[in-house]
Amino acid sequence: MLDLSKLETITSVIGIDAARVGANWNDPKQCVDFAARLRQSIAELSKFEKALTADLTGGVEFEKETAQGNSVKIPGIEFYASVTETVRWSLDTKAVKAEMGAEWYDERCKMATVRGVKYFDVK
Repeated sequence: MLDLSKLETITSVIGIDAARVGANWNDPKQCVDFAARLRQSIAELSKFEKALTADLTGGVEFEKETAQGNSVKIPGIEFYASVTETVRWSLDTKAVKAEMGAEWYDERCKMATVRGVKYFDVK
């Protein structure tokens, strides 16, 4: 069972932090702290969403079967959920590199530069 009081705490902390940072938007230290707390809150909210989704879709019976997979709509009041079940294929890159060679693999791959940010406690 989900603890909804924790959910209320998360959303209230986000609002308080946003109000505090709003006045100090040009202060990088304030922005780093807010972004880190926001990311923590998003991770907690994601846990709630995943738990709700698992409860909602766990025993669902599909109505449509297509070549791409199965689906069903679950109505809500303002929204509806479309639950789908498909097969996902993924490439075993280690096996391809071993069989075809790293050079062959690299020549056929698209590459992009990605910028990431991680946040850590100062304490």
